Amino acid sequence: MNDMYSRASNARIWIVPALAISLIIVASVFLTISDTGRNLIGFATGVTVTCESLTLGNTVTGTVADAPGYDCYEFEIDDQAIQENNLVLISLNSKSGSSLDADLYAPNSKVALGNTGYAWVTASGTEINSGTLPLDKGTGKYSVKVWSYSDELGDYEVSISKPTSNPSTASSSQSSDSSAICVDIPLDTVVSGNIEESNKFDCYAFKASQNNNVVINMISKNGVALDADLYAPDSQITETNTGYKYVTASSGTPDVALNTYLDKGDGAYKIKLWSYGNKAEGEYDLIVSEGDEAVSSSSNASETCKVLTVEESISGTISNSDKYDCYKFSAKDGEVITLDITSLSGSQLDADIFKPGSSAYVDGAGYYWISTQASAKTSKTITLDKGDGDYIIKAWSYGNKGEGNYELNISSGAIADNNNGTVSTSAAIVTKGEGRPEPLSQAERIYAVVNAPTDIDPNTGCGHRNYSEVGSNGDLLYPDGIYRAHPTGKYVYEWPRNYDYWPELNAKMKAEGKDVTPGKGYENRILYWNDWLGLSPDIEEFLAKRNENRGSLTKKVKDFEDYLASSDDELLIKFGSWDSVNSLEDIDALRESLTLSYNHWKDRLDNTEVIFHGYPVLYPEESYSNLIISPKINDVGYWDFTESGGNAVAGGYDWDFSSNKEGKDVLFHDGILDVPYLKGDSWGVSGTVSLKPSGTIDKSLHRDKFTLAFSVLPEVLPHEMPVKGFHYDANGNYVKGTDWTDYHEKHSPNRLLLSFGGYYRWLQINVNELCQVEVTLNMSPFGDYREHKQVFLVSEVGLDIKRWNEIHFTINIPEKQASLTVLDGSELPNETEIFTLPEGFEWSFASDWETNHHWSSKPNVHHVDNSLGLFSGSGSGAFGGKLDWIYLANGILDPIGVERRVEPLRQSGPVIREPSKISVSPDGYSASAELSAFEYPEWVDGASVNSSMRNYLMKDVYSHFKDDFDFVFLVQNEAVTSLDYLGSYRGISNDVMGISEDEEGYDSTKYVGSDGKLKALIYLPTKTGLCCGPSLHELMHHWGNYSLSTGNLRASTFDTNVIHPEDAMDEEHSGSHWGVSSINGQLGGFDLSTLQDLGDNWYTAEPFGTYANGGNSVPYSNFELYLMGLIPPEEVEDIVLFRGIAATAGDFFEEHKWYADQKITVTIEDIIEKLGPRVPDHTESQKEFRIMTLVLTDEPLTEEEWNYFSDQARSFEDKFSWATGNRASVKLGDLDNCTISSLNPC
Repeated sequence: MNDMYSRASNARIWIVPALAISLIIVASVFLTISDTGRNLIGFATGVTVTCESLTLGNTVTGTVADAPGYDCYEFEIDDQAIQENNLVLISLNSKSGSSLDADLYAPNSKVALGNTGYAWVTASGTEINSGTLPLDKGTGKYSVKVWSYSDELGDYEVSISKPTSNPSTASSSQSSDSSAICVDIPLDTVVSGNIEESNKFDCYAFKASQNNNVVINMISKNGVALDADLYAPDSQITETNTGYKYVTASSGTPDVALNTYLDKGDGAYKIKLWSYGNKAEGEYDLIVSEGDEAVSSSSNASETCKVLTVEESISGTISNSDKYDCYKFSAKDGEVITLDITSLSGSQLDADIFKPGSSAYVDGAGYYWISTQASAKTSKTITLDKGDGDYIIKAWSYGNKGEGNYELNISSGAIADNNNGTVSTSAAIVTKGEGRPEPLSQAERIYAVVNAPTDIDPNTGCGHRNYSEVGSNGDLLYPDGIYRAHPTGKYVYEWPRNYDYWPELNAKMKAEGKDVTPGKGYENRILYWNDWLGLSPDIEEFLAKRNENRGSLTKKVKDFEDYLASSDDELLIKFGSWDSVNSLEDIDALRESLTLSYNHWKDRLDNTEVIFHGYPVLYPEESYSNLIISPKINDVGYWDFTESGGNAVAGGYDWDFSSNKEGKDVLFHDGILDVPYLKGDSWGVSGTVSLKPSGTIDKSLHRDKFTLAFSVLPEVLPHEMPVKGFHYDANGNYVKGTDWTDYHEKHSPNRLLLSFGGYYRWLQINVNELCQVEVTLNMSPFGDYREHKQVFLVSEVGLDIKRWNEIHFTINIPEKQASLTVLDGSELPNETEIFTLPEGFEWSFASDWETNHHWSSKPNVHHVDNSLGLFSGSGSGAFGGKLDWIYLANGILDPIGVERRVEPLRQSGPVIREPSKISVSPDGYSASAELSAFEYPEWVDGASVNSSMRNYLMKDVYSHFKDDFDFVFLVQNEAVTSLDYLGSYRGISNDVMGISEDEEGYDSTKYVGSDGKLKALIYLPTKTGLCCGPSLHELMHHWGNYSLSTGNLRASTFDTNVIHPEDAMDEEHSGSHWGVSSINGQLGGFDLSTLQDLGDNWYTAEPFGTYANGGNSVPYSNFELYLMGLIPPEEVEDIVLFRGIAATAGDFFEEHKWYADQKITVTIEDIIEKLGPRVPDHTESQKEFRIMTLVLTDEPLTEEEWNYFSDQARSFEDKFSWATGNRASVKLGDLDNCTISSLNPC
């Protein structure tokens, strides 16, 4: 099992001990912190409890109860050993095994439930945990609070005594890692020392001022890896934390130097000599000296600025090799100066002024400037209004337009009147030198970003891509040069305009000789981005006109209307060039495709409004902002993959993994989940975990406010641009030639790390092509025309994709706040980035669970699409790489809070599941699985849909039985059910061809413990499901799944989710059932002999079900027997289907009639042409099947119950034979011969 991060052999990575990194991170997150840097969780809002006196060396017992939630003790520092070392040993024993804490408080500090001490000990098991903690907060009574940071309860024992070991060897989980005492050293003086086991670091301090330049020289005298870390004044120095800058010596470079300016204010800077990670021991020499010159206070300064005094003149030269000179002068806010510059060569030169703290980049422009005109002196009077400090002047040529010698001068006060050829300007009227361009507009800046040259890192694949030559991938280009999703739902993106829509400007630009080619000219692209930004002068008027007249969309809808009104012969002429349209027999499938397209575009026309921009892309707030921490946290899950996908949080669900790629699957090793990257597969390797409420312990994810953290090493991105090989020939015909799999792999590459939800996909975390972490919120479901407020959150941290990265994400819907923390171990821990969500933001599903019939039966919103998954297929956006651990919690945690929650879970490991107790009935006709008190209620509440719980159960089964079963009936020992179904089919393997449009079979038997034999699991939530149905129905689904679902084979049914008899029912695809058809079998359909034509396209038949017929009282139909491989094709009767069906609930259910545009007859030849012949055919198909009846119960079955279920199993053997016309049989008895211990054949 890895720690917080993995280390490369020579990499400087922020790693364990966890507490040290937490203390560093919290200081950079702009949180309220204590004097030790630890976050004050809860902000001391709890009730104060009187602290009892505790004598050193004595043990006291107590209980952390609901109220007041903690106990408090205080003690005096009256022991000499403690006074000498300023240390105390606190020992805590959680006698009930709960996660409890003992927090240490400084004298006179307030002790309350809602705050934390400056150091602490955590006991998460029943063993005693001790920590040596510092008493460095002055004299007086220290306090100890016994409580649970994890919001748990339980009994404890606690004692306080003098320490028994050297504090430098104390575990980081038992100590606050208190700050070291540093020795003052003078500059230019060599100090020597030795880093060894007993002396893991030395600390030195020197006094310096802001902007001083210092050089830190270190020699590793033994040539081993030693470090010198630099810390800001007042920083805490511990054995394990790191400075904000450092230099590392090694065998190759034992003599190293850090030349740096000091930008952390005035005071005593500190240097720690050590070996990062305690990986080396050795002697060193250290010397700190003052640098030659002061430098700019910007950490990005690339030039040392010379000091220039007022009234001083200076000369210099600008050339191709020396593109600018930098000067600095001290001034007060409000001071007035005159700046003048003369170009002695007559070429255009500039003098730019920068505010204090700004840097002088080679291509950076100041906030005031002068541009020379010929060889005349140019002057400007400037009021310095950017505060006190060192202002900077840069002499250069804007745009590198000129070279030559110059003279520059600053003087105090305004310009005097003169007539000597000086060109003067005034600060009140700021003008720019002639020829100097205006600053780039927003649209121009976007154009520059998008059209910058491609720059891809060959090792990581990260970097900008210029797609101007290869075109789009079907998505929308955003202003940062990245392709993302088009807006869908209520608002849809449409291409704004060609210049045909702006004739006046078009004519003007043409007259000026500018390129106005639609979509290609520079001016056109600037107009495009101004439309995107809403800055075009006519944007509101133009947008209103576009929404009033959706010309192109209206035409598209009219075109499809005309297609559908055309005759079959006309359609064959129109679409005969399509590969799928070769004869009149293909027209039905074509009409279906045209109908779907018509409905799509018509719905879009009727339900959407046009916008000219994409979804919002949000970046972190630049201003000071606090992460709002939750006072109460509830763990949802911690998965460290030491044992498959087990959850360390009791009551939480486990991960389940599967693969549709033969020979490819996830790999668990050394506590790491290794996921192969599969290009182009639809799903590849996938994993999911349910986050819904359970029936016993609710550990569901509450999505209004939660924290996600995980450690990941992603697969690198493609490092080549896509190649677009298609073109159009001289006749305008499309010529194929592009490898589209490769094209989409390399176009807009990203790595989808984790994805929440299935239908809504309400949250996805990606690494984009620039290797920034990007979060997508509220992906709009296809065909849903509501406003979904989708938004992208983009980190400004450049992720090192070749390192392990720890990523924290929080979202707080009530406070409209989200955050990202990215820790890649490469430099300092990155700051937590704060994002403000758009006004009115809410999850797409928030209102659905009460209004959408798919969710309205759920008791609360936590049941709606609440899951987490990862997928290794689906092109370049798929996941590939390694995961160390994942943590989820309800509530908002900062990084130190995450580590404090995770560490006890990491130590405890996954919750040990209680296996099912498997038994066999006395007569061998049924078996039972006695489930634990936790699992049984889950199955009653629908755990059959949870793949991990199904797989756990089946592995229990295969630990007892041989792998001899084709099907397993899972029968719940309940008389009634609250579920909205009476049976469900879960396919495990199937290799039969010609019964659906699947071109290859599937096999996931290994996930349930079978070795290729098991075909399906059939769950029956009531005890009568086997005898009375739907057992025959669910069994039929092994062969009858989507056999009549597309093209000319498509069967239709009704959406019966209506309330009143007069409510019209919508037409739907029948999917895996037979709908309104003449199949008349277990999966629905009417009896053809009862069909009557009522005239005017109305029909009637004897009552029938569109999804099922008569439970186990109906035999398998003619067509169903063919799918099962029990009759030859020539015995299959023609099937009558209806399309364009309509009816009210009263029409269909009371009068048994319906309207249809088309009555279609489908022959077996049509079916074979569409699906192919059945393989194996009826002569080779399997006709004898082995089935187990497994009763799910929470207590041992009685003799009466055994007889009840065995009788059902025995009867089913006869029922199945009858349903197949005695063409096939099933065997359910002799289960005692099927146990692993039996030597008899099953």
